[in-house]
Amino acid sequence: MDNEAATARMDVVQSQWRVLERLERLSEADARDLHLATDAAQYAEAMAHLPELKQWSRLPDRNHKVYTSKSDQSRIWRVCQFLSSGDRVLDIGMGHGWTAGVLAQVVRPSAYAGVDLTDGKFDSVREMAEVNGIDASSWYLGVKDLYDLTPEWVEQHNPTILLLLEVLEHVPDPQQALTTIANSMGPDTELLFSVPILGRIESCWGHVSVFDTHRVRQLCKNAGLHVHWVEPLYNTWQLVLVSRSSKTPARLAWVPPVPLVDATGERPDAAEGDTPVQVIDGDPFFHRASLKVSALAPSAWTTARSRPRVCPFETGGVRIDAHAQRTVLGRAQYAGIAVPIEGLRVLRLEISLPEPAGVSRLLVEGRDAAGRRTVLWELTRAIRRRMPKALRTYVLRPGQAYGGFRPLYQGDTGATRVVEVAARLRPGGNAALVLRRVAVVH
Repeated sequence: MDNEAATARMDVVQSQWRVLERLERLSEADARDLHLATDAAQYAEAMAHLPELKQWSRLPDRNHKVYTSKSDQSRIWRVCQFLSSGDRVLDIGMGHGWTAGVLAQVVRPSAYAGVDLTDGKFDSVREMAEVNGIDASSWYLGVKDLYDLTPEWVEQHNPTILLLLEVLEHVPDPQQALTTIANSMGPDTELLFSVPILGRIESCWGHVSVFDTHRVRQLCKNAGLHVHWVEPLYNTWQLVLVSRSSKTPARLAWVPPVPLVDATGERPDAAEGDTPVQVIDGDPFFHRASLKVSALAPSAWTTARSRPRVCPFETGGVRIDAHAQRTVLGRAQYAGIAVPIEGLRVLRLEISLPEPAGVSRLLVEGRDAAGRRTVLWELTRAIRRRMPKALRTYVLRPGQAYGGFRPLYQGDTGATRVVEVAARLRPGGNAALVLRRVAVVH
């Protein structure tokens, strides 16, 4: 690729960063509406080219549902477009082998090596190949922690490209992970990796790290990696191609560009007047909070007349049962669970109301060390189905609505030292509030 073409390509990359930055400013729903046509076209193209892998017995239904989702199908097809039959692939975090199966049928790489933390999924990968008529006899399947990669080990497999798909969000130190991989790569090898766009699929409890475009760029810079291509996929993923060399990879010559336009027909990065991007400082990840009864803070919401009873689950989490006595009008009764934390930028909690008929209002409040309110969200019965009778995960950001919760107040959330979930009880009614898991980005 000549200098003029390389410069034009990098101009496109800068434009794509701006597209991703704008997506971060939007809620998932608003971004989805804006890019509805683009996402539909990506998925339609994927369906036109991808094979339909037969499900195998060792593949759990929940994994099959994820692999066949529109976002994952769009992502795997786009990955295929970056590869060729001459590639030798090293797949870090291969899972059940869905990507390997698709690559074997669509790309037919000359060599495939897949590694994972344990050998627990190897039988699933082999069964996938057998059920789908794929010859996997030459594949290398091995146990390897990405933090243990070395140049000598990687060189044994002589890959032309490394894949790191849906991995970095699962580790608390993505910088160390990416730097380890970069230090193990040859100078003429590329790495194609994906991470969720900020605010997307953060309700997945297996995802511990969060990313905005600033953080992704800094991770690559700190690891000594040059970014040759980046793009959003299906309003869900950032897909990034990097290498240790500043030379433009030859593979980009055959990768078709993805033109991005919004519902108005304008390029999203050309819009003006958006809220400035909120950069994520440091290395943010979700810290799990203790829900042991002995570690819980006193509830500021619970009223004595509700006679609450707190019971821990052996598998984690707590349940509070309460009965609201008949009382005079205007004297509301509440039952709540308070959890000590250290600061709050993002809150993830898994809750349920097994007896939702007895609850008229659900609140999530943060307070500082002096008991002053720092943040407040409210979920009401205005839309009945929003009361979570079954366990549901919510990801709450100060000042933003999510899943029926609406923000009522935002102060100094960094000073938050306790977060409380509280249910307002209907007079004379029974209610139960289950708090199964809590995690916080400080």
